[in-house]
Amino acid sequence: MGGRDFDILERIKTEPATGDEQRCMELLNPADFEIFSHQMQMIALEANEVLIKTAGTPAGLAGDIGSCVYSAQGDPAAAAVGIWAHAFAGQLPIKYILKHWKDEPSVGIRDGDAFFCNEALYGGIHPPDCATFLPIFHGGELIAWAEAMAHTTDTGAVEMGGISLSASSRYEEGMKFPPIKIAEDFLLKEDIITLMENFVRDPRVITLDNKARMAACMRIRQRVLEVVEKKGRDFVVGGLRKMISEGSKVAKERLSRMNDGIYRQPVFLNGEEVESRGGKQALLRIMVAIHKEGDHVTVKFDGTSPEQPYSLNAYPHIIHPYGTGYVCCSHLFPDLPPSIGLMEAFDVEIPEGCLMNPSEEAAVGASPVSLFLTAQAIFPCLAKILFDSEIRSNIVSTYPYMTLYVVWGGIDRRGNYFVGLGPDINAGGFPARWDKDGVNTGGFFVATRSDCEDVEGIDVISSMSYLFRRQGQDNFGHGKYRGGAGMEFGYLAHKLPMIVIMSVGGCGKFVSAPGIFGGYGAPPLIGIKVEGTNLAEMLAAGDENVPTSFNELLTRRDMIEGEGRYTIGSAMCELGPLNEGDVFATFQGGGGGYGDVLERDPEAVLEDVKSGMVSHWAAGNVYKVAYDPTTMVIDVQKTAEVRDGEREERKRRGLSYEEFEEGWLEKKPPPEALEHYGSWPDCM
Repeated sequence: MGGRDFDILERIKTEPATGDEQRCMELLNPADFEIFSHQMQMIALEANEVLIKTAGTPAGLAGDIGSCVYSAQGDPAAAAVGIWAHAFAGQLPIKYILKHWKDEPSVGIRDGDAFFCNEALYGGIHPPDCATFLPIFHGGELIAWAEAMAHTTDTGAVEMGGISLSASSRYEEGMKFPPIKIAEDFLLKEDIITLMENFVRDPRVITLDNKARMAACMRIRQRVLEVVEKKGRDFVVGGLRKMISEGSKVAKERLSRMNDGIYRQPVFLNGEEVESRGGKQALLRIMVAIHKEGDHVTVKFDGTSPEQPYSLNAYPHIIHPYGTGYVCCSHLFPDLPPSIGLMEAFDVEIPEGCLMNPSEEAAVGASPVSLFLTAQAIFPCLAKILFDSEIRSNIVSTYPYMTLYVVWGGIDRRGNYFVGLGPDINAGGFPARWDKDGVNTGGFFVATRSDCEDVEGIDVISSMSYLFRRQGQDNFGHGKYRGGAGMEFGYLAHKLPMIVIMSVGGCGKFVSAPGIFGGYGAPPLIGIKVEGTNLAEMLAAGDENVPTSFNELLTRRDMIEGEGRYTIGSAMCELGPLNEGDVFATFQGGGGGYGDVLERDPEAVLEDVKSGMVSHWAAGNVYKVAYDPTTMVIDVQKTAEVRDGEREERKRRGLSYEEFEEGWLEKKPPPEALEHYGSWPDCM
């Protein structure tokens, strides 16, 4: 009997190379290895394309996926994204399969088998992240693994969409499979497919996704075996291991040249209880301390809030693929092929019983919310580490806290039951860089190659109409270099027999992306729900007063007829109806700013005003630029005077640290907000 095996969850690092792998590595010359490394990357990328083109879930079609080639021991060697976590997180289920099913007579591992897992306690991430693993054999010997993962829209949780806001334990989160055989002789097992269909609200999507992931794994197998036929078994076995070992070697050598030290950053979250359970606001904290010494980094979480009675909890093994793994691949070592070797230098230490290391019974469906917040703490620390390093050009401010995961479902225009997902999460702004602005609507920071899809495609595939969708204004961090703007969007219920909607929101009380080195943070995320409007009629008549932005939806209330009841507040929206003509609008965050706003080129500020990215208010009150709003001509002398005056005003407002601390320690949130925080102010 396998059962839960927490030793497996500790094996997030590379397995020791076998004698055979060592021998095979020595056979590769540098030229052959470079060619092989590129081949494996292209194989993983091709598998991703297969997955995108065949997936049933809207998230899969938008690139919320990952494919990976693993060594025979289950170590990630070549990955393609989608989402970094989807490519890297498959190692623990594979290692579980090797340990518990390889010699189990009733299961076994044979050519043509494939396995499935979406259970965090067995090495998965959270229930919607469904993965397929296919062993690759040659001559009867296991030489590698193929993996494909995609975010499936529904898991049959107490609320649709897989990320349940109201789940208070793991038993309300729907389908959770430990590693289970899903195919034999290269055929998906109909009994298992039927079992999965029985769990969920939209069986078509989960079956299409199972077939798509199997097809992606088969493509990896096909291409890997083609390399074996040309170059031999030893070439592939040695090449996969060398990709990992070379990544580890170069990563450690690069780390050793960076400054040692301890770098700390707290981040806060207003945990929001759903209205049906009281709607209380809870203050939560994740405390990250990066200890860097030589070629090794330890990330510690002492001082993090305790386990929560809802689904924000995350297990420690997920920190690597979502946090340190992403940072390694995209910022510390972007020029190196992504493999588990890049994470060899990183360890994670997390106290038991806290938000990031909960009990077995914890709900974890919304764990990405906490994981994304963890990354927000890592990036300011990383900026300090890189500031005077040889790769200083890799410094960025903070990516936005993009967890506006919007799900809807009901009966579509064809009379079918469906569950849809808003890929707008993949259109947040990227952070300011050390020498330039962030990229507008650049993507999702853990899924930089994912797409937000066209509104027409979303309407056809997921039965949701848009009132507007555009780059936002002032929804990023200002600075010498500003963050990129995030996407703002409004959903409109139109010609649907029945639809309900929910949004997993966050950062409704805090900046959604902290700035660095004097840069401003991006604003909190809010949402608007308007009920009973005549907007469909206004659109049909070509009425010029139809709102085309988040701001216009707020300011044109008198133009919208009908019931028109406005609810303005959190971006979190509990599952509820969206009736004909109703609108739900919100936005993805923008990137954090870099450097002092008073050092920004006034001409750059004015260009942003002209393009609609920056408001007249922000130009005058934040950047302190004096100009004629009619002619858009800058008053250079007045701008210099205003900015000098602001610098003097800053000095007047300034406090010594002792004065600040004295006033700060007198402040304390209300007791009900600290119910799940831990002790105040240290969170212990």
